[in-house]
Amino acid sequence: MWLTIVIIAQFINAIVFLCDKYLLGGGRIGKPAVYAFYVGILGIFALVLIPFGGLVFPGVNQLLIDLLAGAVYILACLIFYQTLKQNEASRVVPVVGSFIAVFTLILSALFLGEQLTPKFISAFSLLLVGSILISIRLNIRINAEKVRIDADNISVNQRSNPRKSASSQCNFLLTVLASFIFSVFYILTKYIYLHQPFISGFIWSRFGGVIAALILLTLPAVHRTIFKSPIKILSQGQPSLSWRKSTPVLFLSNQLMSGINFILINWAVSLASVALVSALQGVQYVFIFLISLFLARYPRVLTEEISRSIIIQKIIAILLIGIGIFLINR
Repeated sequence: MWLTIVIIAQFINAIVFLCDKYLLGGGRIGKPAVYAFYVGILGIFALVLIPFGGLVFPGVNQLLIDLLAGAVYILACLIFYQTLKQNEASRVVPVVGSFIAVFTLILSALFLGEQLTPKFISAFSLLLVGSILISIRLNIRINAEKVRIDADNISVNQRSNPRKSASSQCNFLLTVLASFIFSVFYILTKYIYLHQPFISGFIWSRFGGVIAALILLTLPAVHRTIFKSPIKILSQGQPSLSWRKSTPVLFLSNQLMSGINFILINWAVSLASVALVSALQGVQYVFIFLISLFLARYPRVLTEEISRSIIIQKIIAILLIGIGIFLINR
């Protein structure tokens, strides 16, 4: 059951990924801290889950862990959105996904006592390699007029000037940092679900995200931006009136999908190994690739330049991920 939940969640996550890059690109939402604020503050809507499982006071110590988990998630999102805004999404997301899987594997063994059996390691390795292989050459550029998919090598140009190299190194370190903090969040949530009912633990942890969002509000730049008209915040930088009108709707729709995805991933974490759930990030890349191929039939929306070698590479990656999923189910 948990595997089906993860696959559905990663399909939704692929759509959210494309929308996030669109919203964070071109100045549509100027500050990653503003985007992180809205992600955190919208966690208050987790209260709608109370009729499905209730809200139980877990005790002071457990409550502090719940709140910490929610705050850690917003911190990870803040750093992730900053790197996503400054870099190609297809450069950032695969690196983040891969490092999250590795960090989570290590932390789950150290702090949760998860046993690393040969089958577990084999499945994890295939999923990780497949995730890297399917994503290392796919560049996705999104703007207000079209989505452009290019086959490109993501390695850093060694002949770039020193200033750009330093900036690239800083962005890479931020990406690794975001990955580690996301991993800490996953470990905390797994610990929570080992000691608390799923719905109750999930709701309390969302309150931690709300508190983190309110802390972001104390930053002067964020405060000034937030107290503008929400329509202006979500529509700045748009090239046309139609795009300005559509951006708030897209943002809220994307947050709804992101919320559903977040609940599903947390549900899967509560049911299975947190390391394997994180390693299944590669399923998202499969969906991104397939969606890209489908949208390529509509050249006014998407322009795709993928060679035969790239197609073969993606197929091999999908096979590796498929074998990894097969080993999980054995």
